Amino acid sequence: MIVMTLAVALGVVARYGFNKPLLWTDEIARASLVWLTFVGAAQLFSYQNGHLKLTYFTDKMIGPTRRASAIVTNAVELVLVVIVGLGGVVLIHFNTDAVTSSLEIPVYLLYGIIPLSSLAAAYFIIRKLAAEISGENLELAGKPLDQDPL
Repeated sequence: MIVMTLAVALGVVARYGFNKPLLWTDEIARASLVWLTFVGAAQLFSYQNGHLKLTYFTDKMIGPTRRASAIVTNAVELVLVVIVGLGGVVLIHFNTDAVTSSLEIPVYLLYGIIPLSSLAAAYFIIRKLAAEISGENLELAGKPLDQDPL
């Protein structure tokens, strides 16, 4: 976040203050945003209720039905995260020789966060899925959103 903020600020000052745009600041800001997005999304899976969910029906479920719903939900999340990770690997494969226009950074370094963050997210989902299947109470980072934070 700091890198992205500094790059954008420097780009604005150079463009409007000195009438001399710095093209590389856009590349740095864009790459920082992509990395921030994927790292943040993977980190949210480490929380019990990190990602937004609609709980109207699951709140009305009891016992085994609620547990089965949680297992199916985690399994679907895992499949989607694996698909995103594999898509990132394919994206890297087809861009192995590509470089960015200003800084000539290999594009695979920018796209490399996709499979890495997918692995991290898959790890957290598998932990949740295993806990649901075994019926144990899993302590994840932070408190669940439905509990009092104090």
